[in-house]
Amino acid sequence: ALAHEKSYKGPVLPKGGVEPGEELLQAAQREIAEEAGLRELTLIAPLGKLERLTYDKLMWATTHFFLFTTEELTGVPTDSAHQQEPSWRRLDQLEDMFWPCQRQLILQHADLIRRQS
Repeated sequence: ALAHEKSYKGPVLPKGGVEPGEELLQAAQREIAEEAGLRELTLIAPLGKLERLTYDKLMWATTHFFLFTTEELTGVPTDSAHQQEPSWRRLDQLEDMFWPCQRQLILQHADLIRRQS
């Protein structure tokens, strides 16, 4: 599922910061709920991490990515002021994304993703 932040042109993978007391996996699940509205998640595998400048280009950020499955087809983001309903894409129809490195990460793990469907 791809998230759609209202201020970005192009979809993104849900992501965000780790809150005090949270583990990486808990933060990933919370961010997916906030940005895509999906809550019934089953972890398949970690997909690694990416490092890049933040949107404002003031510091470097490290983002950890995980592959989950879900039976949910739609979700209502809890951060509706910034997020829109998530969308699903076939791997062979994946358009350009706001963060090109996220698209590369998805395509790099395409075989693993296909095995889950």
